Amino acid sequence: MRPSNYRLDGLGSVLIRSPYFISGESKSDSKRQIGVLYDDNRKAQKALSIYRKRLWETHSNLNVIRIHSVTFRNNIETKEQPCVVLYCSSKGIVPLGEPDFPKRLEIDEHDSVVVIVREGYFRRGSGYETQASDAYHNTLKMGCNIGRLNLEEGQQHLSGTLGPFVRNKNNEVGFLTCAHVLFNITNSSENFYFPGGASSTIEVTQPSPDIRTPSGSACGIVDKAIFDPGRDTSIDVAVVQLTDDKRIPTAGQFANAKISKLEKAGFSELPEYNSGVCETRLKEIAISQIVFKFGSSSDVTKGMVDMNGTHVRLLSTDLTLPNSNKAYMTNQCTISGSDQECALAGDSGAPVFVKTTGTNELRCIGIVIGQGYLAVNEDTKNYPVAVFTPIGAVMEALGDDYKIASFPAFQEAQK
Repeated sequence: MRPSNYRLDGLGSVLIRSPYFISGESKSDSKRQIGVLYDDNRKAQKALSIYRKRLWETHSNLNVIRIHSVTFRNNIETKEQPCVVLYCSSKGIVPLGEPDFPKRLEIDEHDSVVVIVREGYFRRGSGYETQASDAYHNTLKMGCNIGRLNLEEGQQHLSGTLGPFVRNKNNEVGFLTCAHVLFNITNSSENFYFPGGASSTIEVTQPSPDIRTPSGSACGIVDKAIFDPGRDTSIDVAVVQLTDDKRIPTAGQFANAKISKLEKAGFSELPEYNSGVCETRLKEIAISQIVFKFGSSSDVTKGMVDMNGTHVRLLSTDLTLPNSNKAYMTNQCTISGSDQECALAGDSGAPVFVKTTGTNELRCIGIVIGQGYLAVNEDTKNYPVAVFTPIGAVMEALGDDYKIASFPAFQEAQK
């Protein structure tokens, strides 16, 4: 905010920008050679040891502290002088209720170290290796392409999406997807439960056998499946228990084909969902709040959510269910995107998330069951929507035998 921005009674305009933006000043500073002499460095270290804790506790937008040399110029000479550099988000903006950064750090009454403020930030650089959903993933990730290995008679290969990870009562890891991806549901107006007299083992692979480079081996087996359109909130879900120990995840990571897709969705780094926390009070989520979907066909996308309760009935094979005009799914939710990739065939089972205010942590709110195209009015084009089932209804249908998985990375951070 500058004085020229003020309008009336002290009110003015404020420019809000990305904290990952760095001005040219600090970029050029980062290229400077560190030329601090040993004695000067020791003095700066002493000052930092005295004030470091206080600086972290007092300034919420402080991101990095380091010792550096800065060139001071006057009319007579140029001098390299050691200083403590404080790197913050949006230099010149002081968080409400906090003091300005100090100009010097006093060591004693006769000595001090100069403080310089620059823009900069820190973020974890470890990340993880990711690739397209239909590539073979050594460690399974949400958003991966999956399919059934051993088909029923007359059943065709169908690709779906690896959804949220779950744990059973024995703390074994599995994942959610849609029942219609793995089973040939011949009557889509009737309930289907597995197991329910079925004795064969249903094997699941990643990637699906119908892609160009199938894995050929199972990563898990179906433990439970429910297709029940008659519930108050219709359910279409399957639980796949992982059987390949080498591919069991230790963190909630995601498949991703292009980093640009993540950036377009608003992620500055590879996301993780380790908390296992779900948001089940969907009516409290504002209409048109932004949510995020990780589908095996459309990759990561974002859109506006409508939690008011949508009811859908199958017209064609968009949900990869048999042709029928009888089955309808009640009290589902929708995501409307700005492009044609809001949901594509193969996204069934995709996890849907909302970010928490302030911390930006992901919370699961549902799994995708299909897509639709709606006309706003007679003069506009149809726009795509992803249809998803609220996660609270899904987990209630599955019962107490399963819970959304949390991972050690989150548990250790909580400690």
